[in-house]
Amino acid sequence: MGTYSNFKISAENCKKAFLKFKTDYQFDDNVDVRHMENIDDAFYRFDFQPLYDDSGNIVELDTVDNEEPNGVYEFFKSIAEFVEPNSSVAVAYDGGGYYKYVFRGGVCEEVIGEVVYPERKGGISYNRAMTLLCAIVEHSCTARKTHEAIEELFRFGFTDDELVNDFHFSQTDVDDVVRRIEEA
Repeated sequence: MGTYSNFKISAENCKKAFLKFKTDYQFDDNVDVRHMENIDDAFYRFDFQPLYDDSGNIVELDTVDNEEPNGVYEFFKSIAEFVEPNSSVAVAYDGGGYYKYVFRGGVCEEVIGEVVYPERKGGISYNRAMTLLCAIVEHSCTARKTHEAIEELFRFGFTDDELVNDFHFSQTDVDDVVRRIEEA
């Protein structure tokens, strides 16, 4: 397991964060906050060890265990308002889980990672492939009516989610084409 953190809570906010956690954390019945005495206990429950500077500010998190504990995201969400903006924690668990927690404006966002292997030499890069793919979709749209373009892209193997979310066709247009295809 590995951890990279750019995580900060000021000394004055450590106790506030802990009290907020004790009051608000509801995710997991196995977490008994009544016996926790400070923010260190809370972090340790989720397999993190806070590191402090000489002024008592948390300046980094280290990991304690290799297993992925339940409730980490909910824990970070409960204390997010006390974490300094632009703080982040990236964790790679032995079981294969890759997570990054990013703190902005008092909110924690969880980004679930994936392993991506390097491009093979002489092959087309992912970015180049996506650029060409977008150009093909754009050409299909301008060369035909929208419904015809969607139907052709379905035949190429695109899913309705990809057409709506990645290529920004309207859900109504995609649903119309799907219905016409199913009726045929």
